[in-house]
Amino acid sequence: MIKGIRLIAAMLLAGILFIAVTGLASAHNLYIETDTNPEIPTEQEVQILFGHPNAPESCMTVPMEYARVYKPDGTIVELELKEDSGYRTASEATYWSAKVTLDQEGDCVIAASRVPIYFSPAWHDLAGSPELTRDWAKVIVHGGGEEQWQKAVGLPFEIVPLVSPYGLRVGDTFRAQVLFNGEPIKAEYAAAHETESIHDPEVAQTGETAEDGTFSIYISKSGMWTVKGEYDIEEPGTWTATFDLGGYFKEGDKLDYEVERYQTMMTMWASSLGASPPGPQGPEGPPGQQGLAGPPGSAGGATWAYAALGVAIVAVLLGAISLARERG
Repeated sequence: MIKGIRLIAAMLLAGILFIAVTGLASAHNLYIETDTNPEIPTEQEVQILFGHPNAPESCMTVPMEYARVYKPDGTIVELELKEDSGYRTASEATYWSAKVTLDQEGDCVIAASRVPIYFSPAWHDLAGSPELTRDWAKVIVHGGGEEQWQKAVGLPFEIVPLVSPYGLRVGDTFRAQVLFNGEPIKAEYAAAHETESIHDPEVAQTGETAEDGTFSIYISKSGMWTVKGEYDIEEPGTWTATFDLGGYFKEGDKLDYEVERYQTMMTMWASSLGASPPGPQGPEGPPGQQGLAGPPGSAGGATWAYAALGVAIVAVLLGAISLARERG
């Protein structure tokens, strides 16, 4: 009987860890890092990441639709992406990088969009509706001259600042508005410092916007902040896969979904009182340990994934207790 208990505990642990890991991967976000206050003219690197800044080992490359620069004079330049590795403390993390030439005074916007991703809870024997998730990300770079940070660039789902995003100090309130197809819309928002999880309600600032899409967050720390908008449309549709994803689907498959999820992320930096706004934070400390990555999909899976890890720990304890009894 004791051996049976140990076997059940081990199986429970393996199953829960699998679900938890794929859930954590499904909660990844698309975001951009670069120097937001350069001297013009210049050429600088842009990092397009899919993961979490507070967990750099989680970052991975995903199929992209585009990455581009919206220049102050209205021209749009497509960026050439290459896969790179080594992000912050995680040498094993991967991301897309590009070189961008900034040769005009004023504000430019660097934006990116990944290929839509399909996710079905049934893959893991879970309840819930299949989802199609679409992601956009942007960052505003100030090159001196006229400030144009308040202009939308026409992303299908976009966060537009109502105060300057590149002059923030600790203690400031950042205000913004969420636009869907160019129109204000009530949506969910979340914001977190780079050292904190945007999915953890204990540390992230979360809520619903006003009816006109406006919201505000308090800048409590210096460094990089990510600000996210999310909006769901519960309307069935069919997506034709544009790439293969393991044993889940292959290119050309017709996949039915019930919910279409829109996500958008804006990156900005804040400084301590009286200091100049810093660029992206460099490496700090030894690298963390790489975790397994499952298929990215629904953005809401982080909470239950962490809970599942807690249950997995209980399973380990059960196995240890049964082993101790057997030996005793």
